[in-house]
Amino acid sequence: IVAPVDNHSDVGFRLARTEPVDEPDSKMVLVEGGSFQMGDEVGDLDTWFRPVHTVNLTYDYWMGKYEVTFDEYDAFCNETSRTKPSDEGWGRGARPVIKVNWWDAIAYCNWLSEKEGYARAYNQNGNLLDKNGSITTDITKVEGYRLPTEAEWEYAARGGKYSHGYLYAGSNDLNEVGWYAANSGGKTQRVGQKKSNELGFYDMSGNVWEWCYDWFGDYPSSTQINPTGMQNGQYRLDRGGSWIFDSRICRVAHRSIVAPVDNHSDVGFRLARTEPVDEPDSKMVLVEGGSFQMGNTRNDSEGRDNEKPVHTVNLTYDYRIGKYEVTFDEYDAFCDATGRSKPGDEGWGRGQRPVINVSWWDAIAYCNWLSDEEGYARAYDQNGNLLDKSGNITPDITKVEGYRLPTEAEWEYAARGGSADITNGNEANDYKYAGSNTLSEVGWYWDNSDRQTHPVGQKRPNELGLYDMSGNVEEWCHDRYDEEYYKKGTQTNPIGPSSGSDQVNRGRAWYYSEWYCRVADRGGSLVYGLLQGCRVAYLYIVEPPVSGIIDGFRLVRTVF
Repeated sequence: IVAPVDNHSDVGFRLARTEPVDEPDSKMVLVEGGSFQMGDEVGDLDTWFRPVHTVNLTYDYWMGKYEVTFDEYDAFCNETSRTKPSDEGWGRGARPVIKVNWWDAIAYCNWLSEKEGYARAYNQNGNLLDKNGSITTDITKVEGYRLPTEAEWEYAARGGKYSHGYLYAGSNDLNEVGWYAANSGGKTQRVGQKKSNELGFYDMSGNVWEWCYDWFGDYPSSTQINPTGMQNGQYRLDRGGSWIFDSRICRVAHRSIVAPVDNHSDVGFRLARTEPVDEPDSKMVLVEGGSFQMGNTRNDSEGRDNEKPVHTVNLTYDYRIGKYEVTFDEYDAFCDATGRSKPGDEGWGRGQRPVINVSWWDAIAYCNWLSDEEGYARAYDQNGNLLDKSGNITPDITKVEGYRLPTEAEWEYAARGGSADITNGNEANDYKYAGSNTLSEVGWYWDNSDRQTHPVGQKRPNELGLYDMSGNVEEWCHDRYDEEYYKKGTQTNPIGPSSGSDQVNRGRAWYYSEWYCRVADRGGSLVYGLLQGCRVAYLYIVEPPVSGIIDGFRLVRTVF
């Protein structure tokens, strides 16, 4: 021991500082979109927890780290002169609010949205609203605070993309993560006292049931994309179990139903809010130049001779490439502005689906039009030659200012994820497809497309944030097609051979099997693209005639 006024030649000190502890408030956790298997994976629950089915969430969203507390809900009641719900004598404060029905919960959501400057999520009938106040069934268009969908809730409870496959939200031992009949003492407990799950969410198994947006309905067997449940019904869904139930009811796969006007001493709610999604327009993603190995780098048996030899390609410049394939909305605007005939959509719909039935010449005409619209020098002359910013023919892609089609090398480099995703710090991977080794995660192809195109951006992007580079539609490239072009060895800023009857297209489409959708796969089509009869591409014939209905394109522009 030392007297506090003493000093010695062998006594010093070390600094310390308390790390602030989050108060259980409305702080939110980001959940990155992804695919998961929804439902009773164990098979010991009732039939309405099955079938297990794939759900794709194509967007990111925020969810409350904690269940909404009495402190938070009481503040809402104070400001709106609303009657405060009972706490059953257990205490208020940081305990989860109870005795609130579904309508109470969405009223709180709308109030909080207005306080924080967001558009309301609900109208007076409980319909979802977009940020312009129009009714919508598209959850990605909802700006304000809202209840999670049942799919969002289960995906988050399972840990999202970081899931360990636990039975409960964060553990296979419910005592570690939740308050339930065996340990709750017959009442709710303060939020955040148990372990969180993989994403940092507390109390998603036990404590109180949590209202979801959805009306109750049976699970479908087919894959669901951004589901919001039935459009009407008698009961709303709630999830997570509560302090009064046994462990089986607190499983992440368990679901329950409650009339939306009912309130109970074991039902509360948790907030959600959609992370704004870029509209699928002509937004571009920066690809930083670099060197890569082009061709069948996996050296597997799936590769074709035209993917060999694997060779080094050096791209000495940066370029921007479209985040999405060009859509019907975009191409139709071009047609309206130029008096051009609009291509057919095969009855599948237009809007945000990728444009189809366009030839290579149609694609470069669009590029030149968009360059004119945005004040860039045109990239092509009437013969399809590349032009520099002074309007002179050039073989140097770094001199081309306007919008254009990607070279085959640019396309493959971007599909592979470039050198790295600087924004997210993710190193590029040698995936078989653009962003994954599992095609269903990132692309529409024969097994999941229902034999048609799909709106762009519904699957996961690759490391650079590019969507649909494997599947959906084939994408025209600038290069002429040469079966043996790779045999030329190391290339710097290649633009392909100077002649040839076929044009390169990459990425394959909804029509093809997995084998064709690999990032290394390459093919060519006659430059006019729209054939009457069979489609011929690098020594194979595809029947029935599908040319045109699989062909689209993506924009590129060199960075100066």
